[in-house]
Amino acid sequence: MTTPVPHPHLRCTRQITAKGQDLTDEQRSRVAAWLEANGVQPGEVAADEPITVEYKTDGQREWGHLICFSEYYRDHEGHRTFDYKAQQATLVRRSVQQSTALIEEGDA
Repeated sequence: MTTPVPHPHLRCTRQITAKGQDLTDEQRSRVAAWLEANGVQPGEVAADEPITVEYKTDGQREWGHLICFSEYYRDHEGHRTFDYKAQQATLVRRSVQQSTALIEEGDA
């Protein structure tokens, strides 16, 4: 008896913003609205760090979309903490399930 080969799929990453990328006011507003629509507070997302969407595809459809971003870490009192070695605010890499897709530029 043979074991069937599982349906292959690819893990993909869609880059929304790049590290240190300058955004126009319109782009910043569009990304902020998209983050809010997905339950993320844009003011807590590190602007100079990349934002990506990771997902799987079999060539026909996509699934499992995760928004990945760096967020400021807060202590038990709600204050942002500082990473003295990196000489910057402490960041935590997070991901949330995407429920609302980002509107493409020019489609708004």
